[in-house]
Amino acid sequence: MTHTQTLDPAQEIRIEAVHRGILYKQLYAAACLLTSAQTGAISVVVEQDEDIELVTPAGRCYIQVKTRSQADIRSAMDRFDALRKEHQLGRRLGHATFVVVVNRALGPSLAEQVETGNLADDVEILCPGRACSGRLGQLPPAWAGIDEAVAWCVDRVTTVPLAMSAPDSLVWKLTGRVQAAAAG
Repeated sequence: MTHTQTLDPAQEIRIEAVHRGILYKQLYAAACLLTSAQTGAISVVVEQDEDIELVTPAGRCYIQVKTRSQADIRSAMDRFDALRKEHQLGRRLGHATFVVVVNRALGPSLAEQVETGNLADDVEILCPGRACSGRLGQLPPAWAGIDEAVAWCVDRVTTVPLAMSAPDSLVWKLTGRVQAAAAG
């Protein structure tokens, strides 16, 4: 396969960023499958109300995955408010919790909100170096990039009992299943 020079290098960067973001999200969903025993998830849903939803006996954990350099979480928080209300009104079963996973360090304003506890009690924001507090279960970490995500998943899959495939092969098979589920 030959590579011809792109007329608009900025367009090539945008396309790569979109696909990298989609793969990151799919790897995070695969990681949620690999940690379902730790989180208590009985089901992992992709691309429904949020990017990823962990269904537990107690309710749902809605996960929004952001991979842009300037992650704006306001729209996610607005959706979280609407979902929270559905649970409070009893139109959705169980308790709702919310997580935003970001692949970059938090900006100063958001970092201050997180550190001072100015987020709702049912909201958690994960970024590289900031692990889940535990109140929402032991979620996979946020990774800085695809290579880190794959390495984490490969390491985690080595703990799967009776796995018949090579760890990296199993990670890509899980990620492919997530992609198929996300496509409907």
